[in-house]
Amino acid sequence: MKYQLHHQPSSLAESVLAIVSQQPATRQQLCHELHVSRSSLGRALQELLVDGPVVRTRRTDASRPGRPTELIEFDPLVAYRVGINISRSTSTAVMINRRYDIVVEVSAAASIRRFQSVAEPLSLICAQLDDAAQAAGIHQASVSQVGIGIPMPLAATSESREEHALLEAVIGEHWQARVLIDNTVRFGAISEALKGAGKGHSTQLYVRIGAGVGSTLVFADQFTGGISQTAGELGHVQVDPQGEPCFCGGSGCLESLVSSAALCQARGVADLDSLKDLYEDGDATVVSLLDRTANYIAAALKTVIIVASPQVVVFSGDVVETFPVLSDLVAQELHRMIPQRFSAGLQVTCAYLGKYGPAMGAALATNFLGGSRDVDAPQ
Repeated sequence: MKYQLHHQPSSLAESVLAIVSQQPATRQQLCHELHVSRSSLGRALQELLVDGPVVRTRRTDASRPGRPTELIEFDPLVAYRVGINISRSTSTAVMINRRYDIVVEVSAAASIRRFQSVAEPLSLICAQLDDAAQAAGIHQASVSQVGIGIPMPLAATSESREEHALLEAVIGEHWQARVLIDNTVRFGAISEALKGAGKGHSTQLYVRIGAGVGSTLVFADQFTGGISQTAGELGHVQVDPQGEPCFCGGSGCLESLVSSAALCQARGVADLDSLKDLYEDGDATVVSLLDRTANYIAAALKTVIIVASPQVVVFSGDVVETFPVLSDLVAQELHRMIPQRFSAGLQVTCAYLGKYGPAMGAALATNFLGGSRDVDAPQ
């Protein structure tokens, strides 16, 4: 799967939408603004009126004689895309309109860990999103594309194709929509690149640290899953040659040392909240653990940064959300490890969009299904 990120309207209809989503406009105003004929504008409007994101209204100006003025207005309650993220710890989903505003968002403790198939938590979160949209008065008939993020690499096997068909069937119970399935880390990268911490940067490295560890390198506004669709498996970079064996077949892998489970096990606590409590109490062991974690992460990133020279590194995931200081610690380690000529201007930051970021990215990425290989979002 290959994505190209940009911000330009791809059609006259999208250009019309970009204008009326800011304020209502007459046909004459639209023709003037877009430098098009009334017939061309009419065809674009017909497309938007059929899909539902814009409506025609008539307003009478008592101070002026003649026919009422027809205005083209944006309808924010018409759904456009759905984005869903199924992770190892929770599930989130969003519904967006054609202005790319989130109109409904839901989360549930429906994770892959609790079920044998992705289809089970997907079914639960879809039902919850559908119910919430109905309660909010959202018009869902125009939802035509759905993105689903899952936390494992995608492989072109008969088993994965059967799983995809099952997930598409679950979606079909709620929306008559085409479905895009990809890695949750890539969807998180899309949302942060278009609407979050990476916005405005053409080359960036997105790193997600939670139950697993993954990354996406956006280079010149493009990224891909690679020939094996496993690009970005940062968690399986070796950072400790003497480390424990990893399920991937290697040993001393980053994920086995800095994932949420690894950190909790290292201090003997049940969860990240307990680890955070100890850190805030000044527990020396936890402070040392975070310093060591930052060192491991920086060691794994060092080569990528020297080779790709990203403008910004964006950290996300449960571990970073629990310990935002980790991004600063990693930044210090990177500047210590990497010669200044290779790291000058490098920014290191936390993701802006929080737990709904990957679901938002899944909704935005469904533009990839539209015939072009572009992901659009307004600036």
